[in-house]
Amino acid sequence: MKTPIYSINGMKDYIPTQTTLWQPIEEKLTKLINNYGYKELRLPIIEHTALFKKAIGRTTDIIRKELYCFPDKKGKSYTLRPEGTTGCVRAGIEHGLIHNQEQRFWYFGSMFRHDRPQKDRYRQFNQLGIESFGHKEPDIDAELIILTKNLWATLGINSCLSLELNTIGSIEERETYNNSLTMFFSKNIKALDKESISKLEKDPFRILDSKENNIKKLLKAAPTIFSYLSETTKSLFNSLCLLLDTNGIRYKLNNYLVRGLDYYNNTVFEWVENNNIKAQNTICGGGRYDNLVEKIGGFSTPAIGCALGLERLVMLVNKQDNKLNQNNKLNQELIIYSIPRYKEEKVKAILIAESIRTNIPKLSSLTNYEESSFKRNLIKPYKHKAKLVIIIEAGKYKEEIIIIRNLINGNQYKIPKETIINEVKKAIYSLY
Repeated sequence: MKTPIYSINGMKDYIPTQTTLWQPIEEKLTKLINNYGYKELRLPIIEHTALFKKAIGRTTDIIRKELYCFPDKKGKSYTLRPEGTTGCVRAGIEHGLIHNQEQRFWYFGSMFRHDRPQKDRYRQFNQLGIESFGHKEPDIDAELIILTKNLWATLGINSCLSLELNTIGSIEERETYNNSLTMFFSKNIKALDKESISKLEKDPFRILDSKENNIKKLLKAAPTIFSYLSETTKSLFNSLCLLLDTNGIRYKLNNYLVRGLDYYNNTVFEWVENNNIKAQNTICGGGRYDNLVEKIGGFSTPAIGCALGLERLVMLVNKQDNKLNQNNKLNQELIIYSIPRYKEEKVKAILIAESIRTNIPKLSSLTNYEESSFKRNLIKPYKHKAKLVIIIEAGKYKEEIIIIRNLINGNQYKIPKETIINEVKKAIYSLY
């Protein structure tokens, strides 16, 4: 036997038993986001490398060591997208969607980062992005945070997540703060690890996001950004906090929350998993990026957005014993299997299966087409974990007979063909 070729490390297949867990979650998410007036965008997976280097910042880990880049035949550099916001902004500029307009977009998609694979963190991973353009007041910041809070409630994981909130000021305010951080960390350089020393030379602001325990202890004595913020910036952030308080949204102020991309300013936030002491415990993160549209060639446009990591979200939902999980398991179990007794009944079996799919859309209907012995065909419903079997008997010289067999208790009975939909509904009800 030839050696098989396996998937690339960090690139994961999702087989049917897993995708059936994803589908109801995706459906719930998009339904609620649409209710807030967001419209779907579908974006390319490959973009010009220059787009990300311009937007994300050359000193970030993503640009320095995580991009999947490759040249085309003419030597132009292209990149598998590492995140979705930059492509969304590029599309908005290119198609004239955001200049002097208020727009709300959402998108699903695979992202790619050459990172170290670990549990529920892959080199190809899936994100749901939510982006809003043209709103400069903190009301939209609050609305986006409330929207995400309602997403958790819809999925039954509200109690599992906590909101962390910060403001990182304007670019100018951050530059002044960076100078103070450089002085502080230079005085304590012996306490820094190799990675932090590298960040100190390029962008000391990134050290605030370190997950190393020694750095976290050092940060307790470091200056905080609040001392470097203007009254305007503080007022915007206080207004946001008041809006969240008014709407009953609990949050924790985190002075060290900075996010990993250069384009953020002012509001940044993360939803993190409770009781998870791992360094990577963020389910959703985002913030304002009021300078990004202008930075990559558009007109100055205020903007805010966030992204949800779907792998971790699905994992968290399926750890909970909630109603969504129960409904999902129920839908997976609702399988009916049709077996024509003789090959002459195949056409009838197809018609019956189509009628069931049309009238009972939540029920999965499978039909046996293999011309093997009837006894062997009766084994197949068990392999598919079916709960009901429909047997069609109508040979050349026989009157048509339809039988429903309950595989849970073994009961079976004949039914008139014109009542099959009602009888199947009754049979399903009897199962649950």
